[in-house]
Amino acid sequence: TLDRTDTLAVAIPIRLSGLIPAPELLDNGGATRPGPDLSAADLPLEAGDRLFVRERPGYVAPITIFVSGQVGFPGAYAVERRDERLSDILRRVGGVSPQAYLPGARLIRDSLVVGIDLAQAIERPGGPNDLLLRAGDEILIPEFDPTVSIRGSVTFETRAVFESGMGVSEYIRQAGGSLDDADLNKISVEYANGRRETTKKFLWLIRQHPRVEPGSVIFVPAALPSEGGGGLGQILGNTMSLVTTVLTLLVLSDQLRN
Repeated sequence: TLDRTDTLAVAIPIRLSGLIPAPELLDNGGATRPGPDLSAADLPLEAGDRLFVRERPGYVAPITIFVSGQVGFPGAYAVERRDERLSDILRRVGGVSPQAYLPGARLIRDSLVVGIDLAQAIERPGGPNDLLLRAGDEILIPEFDPTVSIRGSVTFETRAVFESGMGVSEYIRQAGGSLDDADLNKISVEYANGRRETTKKFLWLIRQHPRVEPGSVIFVPAALPSEGGGGLGQILGNTMSLVTTVLTLLVLSDQLRN
């Protein structure tokens, strides 16, 4: 829009190309008269003119996401619609390669890993696992990793070959077992897609460790000094303290009766 307010008050809607509609000019006496038909290139500017370039109604600034790993055409992509989802972008990148490991696909948003179920997003477009895309999203689809990492308070950190049906305890034994300061009640498993699960306890005695999948990382934390760890030395120490306390109470009780 060109706003001209010298001797005449007029707002002229213009386009950068094409003809300008003939405006009605308003003179100082309040009378109107038609203006000339001009092209944008022919419209002369004068001192004091104010030119406004307004935003198109409904315009949305383009946002970019990044796709890497085992896909047909990795790279940066502009989101075409406000409702574009994971399944939509996978079609645009040419799908996934035969080496892709869908359970390990992860979404990085705002520098945080979002554990996604990409197989469900593909199978059920528009479903709860088919997330809407946001600016700056990074989608990583890895290849299959047939190993499991064991880290933390173990004899030696290592990688072991994944074996179906083998549990957390068996993998820890392959790392030489846990150290005395290990807290076996807080073992965690991080899956290839970034999702995490921790050990649960029932009746204060029975531990239920998370299941292990290909590409998982098993982490055995060390107990804090103020906490009772799960190591053998700590368990024996707690047991001896309890036995000593019970024996002391029995002796005192016997002396009081006598």
